[in-house]
Formats: sequence, structure tokens, C-alpha cells
Amino acid sequence: MFAFRNRPPQLQDVPGVAASPSEVERAERIGNMSQELGMAPAVLAGKVVDAISSQQFYILTHDHFDPTIRARMEDILERRTPTPYRSEIDVDAR
Repeated sequence: MFAFRNRPPQLQDVPGVAASPSEVERAERIGNMSQELGMAPAVLAGKVVDAISSQQFYILTHDHFDPTIRARMEDILERRTPTPYRSEIDVDAR
């Protein structure tokens, strides 16, 4: 979420130009959301251990994303343009 801080100059959008105020604000908003709404590390660790134990390949931590994942997979199989997705991250930005 703060990758721009560690991005080497040759991989920056414009070499030598720092992250824009909007990029910094978005990164801070993502960080705040993950703090407020994110899963506790111990809970996530338990899900990962359970998935590994049951040889589950995909570890989907939040069921409310299932419709979005399903739409994406159906778009791929139907060879159509992806259904637009409105990120929860950008909802509060307006």
C-alpha cells in the first residue's frame, strides 16, 4: 500500500518525481481502512493454517468478495470485457 516509498527510480512513473499528494492520500486511506476493517493477524494466520492443512489452494478471507470474483471468472470464460469493479478503497474519497 506504500510501495511508492520503496519503488526504485527506474520503476517510478516519472523517474525522480515523488509520489503525488493524491497517491500519498490514497495510501494513507488504504492503511486506515486496513487498520479499521482488516482481519486480525491471528485470525488470518488461522485461516492460512486451516487452508494448508486441508490442501485448499485459494484462501479467500472475505465472503463478500465472492460475487466480484464470480463475475470476473465468468467474464474470462465468456471472453468478454471485464465487469467494472468499484473498489471500496475509493468510495470514501469523494
